[in-house]
Amino acid sequence: MSLGAEGRLWHYSFADKVRGFLSRGFTYKNRTKSDGIGDGQVSFEDFSLLVVAACCLLYANLSYSQIPQTEREALIALYYATNGDNWTNKTGWNGIAGTECDWYGVTCSGGDLTELSLSSNNLVGTIPSGLGDLTTLTTLQLGSNSLSGSIPTELGNLTALEYLSFYNNSLTGTIPAELGNLTNLTYFSLTSNQLSGSIPSELGNLTSVTYFALAINQLTGSIPAELGNLTSVAYLTLGTNQLSGSIPTALGDLSSLLYLFLYSNALTGSIPSELGNLTSLIMLRLHGNKLSGVIPTQLSNLTDLTELRLDNNKLIGPVPQWLSDMAISTLNVTEAFTSAPVVAISGGDRTIEDS
Repeated sequence: MSLGAEGRLWHYSFADKVRGFLSRGFTYKNRTKSDGIGDGQVSFEDFSLLVVAACCLLYANLSYSQIPQTEREALIALYYATNGDNWTNKTGWNGIAGTECDWYGVTCSGGDLTELSLSSNNLVGTIPSGLGDLTTLTTLQLGSNSLSGSIPTELGNLTALEYLSFYNNSLTGTIPAELGNLTNLTYFSLTSNQLSGSIPSELGNLTSVTYFALAINQLTGSIPAELGNLTSVAYLTLGTNQLSGSIPTALGDLSSLLYLFLYSNALTGSIPSELGNLTSLIMLRLHGNKLSGVIPTQLSNLTDLTELRLDNNKLIGPVPQWLSDMAISTLNVTEAFTSAPVVAISGGDRTIEDS
């Protein structure tokens, strides 16, 4: 059962009145024998009123018990750490104890705080470590704000979390390895921040994730082979970072993958033939790297591809005939090769220079 803030406040007021009534107690009344009640006895009417009042007080206490004090403090800490007075919407925030589930962006279920969704709400400041105390959260959305500073390691305590988005902020520092504890995550986005350092191999523990996005940051180092454990992932983007090294062959194990974006990094080595195992792939973007070698023939298995971008690499031509025959709607090999590639068509030669 759930009531709005107005209903909750009415019950708190009513409960206070009942408490006051009970604290005064009942006075014994002298009755005549015609009343049927002797001296020193409580009337039936008074007793009935006592029972009703006690029940109402119990109902008020049970139905509107507040969230734990540590969780209330965590919410208030977020408010003050992110300039809550200037939020776009701050309805209900910092209200009396017991109203937290009616605060804007807060959702409760079965007495637990389950969602905190404050995207695009002009949060300016840092993420307090106290959010790690909201252990019943399943959704944490703080995207498209002006959050800065690091991601608290304490968020690794939120093991019930299924949806985590800090998209489009100004977060800095490294990605905490502790986020690998969030094994119930299905959606994970840290895209469009200023995060640095390497991708923690522990993120390979997020085996339930279907959306995994770390694009548009300043991440360095190699792509962890452990990301090949994300067997449920359908969307994987690491684009626009400073990643180096080769593309792990383990990514060929991601049989559910529909979109693979590794563009605009400093990746080297050849395109793994194992990517030909991703037969459900719709879009493959490898452009803007330093990839070398020939285009593996195994990519001809990707019959569902609608977009393939290999432009701006250091591949060896020519463009294979099978690739031209695939009729991919968006095929870009502009400056993909160390020299202009040629492909034989109808007995002649054609130079492919654009998409």
